Amino acid sequence: MTDTFFDSIPIFNSGNYWVEVHDAVCSIKSDTITITNSLPPLNLPLDTILCLADTLILGVPPTASYSYLWNIGDTNSYAEIYSSIQDTILLTLQVSDSGFCSTTDSTIVVFDLCAGIDEEVLSSEVIVFPTLFQNSISILNQGARSISFFIIDGMGRVVNQGLLDKAAEISTSDFAPGVYVMLLQNIKGESKAIKVVKQ
Repeated sequence: MTDTFFDSIPIFNSGNYWVEVHDAVCSIKSDTITITNSLPPLNLPLDTILCLADTLILGVPPTASYSYLWNIGDTNSYAEIYSSIQDTILLTLQVSDSGFCSTTDSTIVVFDLCAGIDEEVLSSEVIVFPTLFQNSISILNQGARSISFFIIDGMGRVVNQGLLDKAAEISTSDFAPGVYVMLLQNIKGESKAIKVVKQ
């Protein structure tokens, strides 16, 4: 339901829509239509950790009638990701059809030094919750060492950062809705990236 009073409206979401028309003598007619987004789910892979200088190619099978847009600027159905430095990259793919329907998915790619066992230790020591958040997000450090945290938005900007000994609750009330990356790093340079979403 859009609660509008125009003879036509733009439709952006799937669902049931109805219209009611009144004429000058108070005759009323109505009709209902169901709009379905025919685009399939994208199902990009879960977050991926690669060694430095490795290359990752990810995407979806191409369809001639669809257009593709990655947040890194590529317009193909597949994107090739590479980094020679330690980095955390948030990738978002939007697929649109000729009827202006679109669907979006995202994933995180972390390029690291392939610390192996050390990275598993960091993963088990630090808990971030909830990953689907509204006004705050908490970090629990169960390890003996302090860690640094960085919250990165979809444009790659650091919107919050700090040093954590044991636990912290971070206010996110001023964050815009969307996907963020929580990047955690200890003094040995071991890192962990977690995708979190502001509702």
